[in-house]
This record gives sequence, C-alpha cells and structure tokens, in this order.
Amino acid sequence: MRGPVSERRALRGVTRRVIELPSPDPRLFERAVFVLRDDVWSSPGVSAEEIIREATEAAAQYLRTAVPKPRRIRPLTIASALAAAAAIAALVYFL
Repeated sequence: MRGPVSERRALRGVTRRVIELPSPDPRLFERAVFVLRDDVWSSPGVSAEEIIREATEAAAQYLRTAVPKPRRIRPLTIASALAAAAAIAALVYFL
C-alpha cells in the first residue's frame, strides 16, 4: 500500500548529495543537514571547503536570527524591584 501523497513527494530522488554538520548550538539541534543542488559541482571554482564553509555559516546565521536569545535580568532591574518592595512593605507597616 502506498503512503499519503506528502510522503510520496518527499521520497523522490535517491541520489541526493548532502552535507551533514554538527550543530552550531547542540542545546537545540543535533545536526544540520544541507541538500546540495545537482549542479553545484559543475559550477566553476566551487570547492568542497567552500561549500562546507557556506553551510556552516548558514547554520550559524539561522541560529542568530531565528532563535531568540534568552533574556537576562539586569542587576538594576532587580535592585529597583527590591527597593519598590521595601517601600511598599514600609508603607504597609506604618499604616
């Protein structure tokens, strides 16, 4: 029995060239996989090192733009929150 249409479309071509790189951020991804175009090796002046460098840069660029950086709480924000809490506690105590 044949699978759904989406599975059949995803399985076309069995001789694809791929580059598999370790992830620039292993906390999020195990590996980055790039499928190369069929004509990439026929382009003049394209070396394997250049393709790997481009793929590595593309993976790093993706992480810089698509994955938000964790927010850091600034020390001034913590100090001002503590000062406000102390002021409210003093008001409650004296009223």
